[in-house]
Amino acid sequence: MDKKSEPKKKILNEITITIIILILFGLFLVGTGVYCFITDNDCLSLVPVISGGFLVIITAVYVITTSKQHYAMRDQLLEMKMDRVMKDQPLPWLNDLQFEIEQPNLYCDVPENKYVFISKFRLTGVLENLSPYPAPCVDLQTVIELSNGSNEKRYFTANTMRISALTHGDSQKIHISYSIDESQYLFDKLRDKIQCNTNFPIIRIRLIYRTLSGGFFVINNVYQIIPNYKKDTIIKDWHTQLVQFETKYKDELDHLATLLVNGQIEASDKYYDDFITSIEPSLPEMNMGEIVKLNVVEKPGHLIIQQVSEEDYNNILKNASYSRRLRDNKD
Repeated sequence: MDKKSEPKKKILNEITITIIILILFGLFLVGTGVYCFITDNDCLSLVPVISGGFLVIITAVYVITTSKQHYAMRDQLLEMKMDRVMKDQPLPWLNDLQFEIEQPNLYCDVPENKYVFISKFRLTGVLENLSPYPAPCVDLQTVIELSNGSNEKRYFTANTMRISALTHGDSQKIHISYSIDESQYLFDKLRDKIQCNTNFPIIRIRLIYRTLSGGFFVINNVYQIIPNYKKDTIIKDWHTQLVQFETKYKDELDHLATLLVNGQIEASDKYYDDFITSIEPSLPEMNMGEIVKLNVVEKPGHLIIQQVSEEDYNNILKNASYSRRLRDNKD
């Protein structure tokens, strides 16, 4: 049941009960008057009693008529408001989506206090407003979903991206990084040509936005990551590096992790510098490694655009996490 209809239903129930009580009271007065007339044969006492009864009944009929008119006018006002909300609705839309895989490199996983050799994944594209009406507070939420033949699923999440305002003709580049895939599930999926022919990796994308006239909307859509088999040799080589790195440098990485856990920051920095110097010839320069770009296409039949209540809107964003700057690039 629509939550907005619950207060209205409650009021209607209260009015109905009131009307029933009035009618019953009116009938009671009329019946009392008739009874008095039959028993006492007093016509003078009959007139005011019957008049009062009919007055109560007429009042009940008036309440019914007025209530119907009131709710008819209220429904008309709500329809006018909804027409305005729908008419003034912006339409944020994603274009030029690509899925990027970075060449494997060594990174410091700050929350876990350890160094990891990984490939980073990113979703890039352009978000623009196709409608002439501005869209304030556009939130973009995405998750990668991988599944296999036995319907087991793996998910890779990302922080919510917030765009404060998106006007007509305006566009915003998006750049979303996903959680670390230390077990290389995505590489396994992209290299499984049989599975990818029937079951591509997918990205679920949700756009949450509002209107200046008080409307709240959600767009849900599903996209597929299309493997690029021309890049299969590169992906295979990167996958091999990822699998072998942890075994090859297990002692060094364990020692780095121990220094970090013990809070020996200076010692860990020196050991890290020495370690990087020893393996530097085999690593790409930071942010200078090769990138494999895969096409991201919409999966037909999954687009849903719906209006939601303010309560549902707030619930959707209640647990949203947003990226924040760790430090300023200042001396």
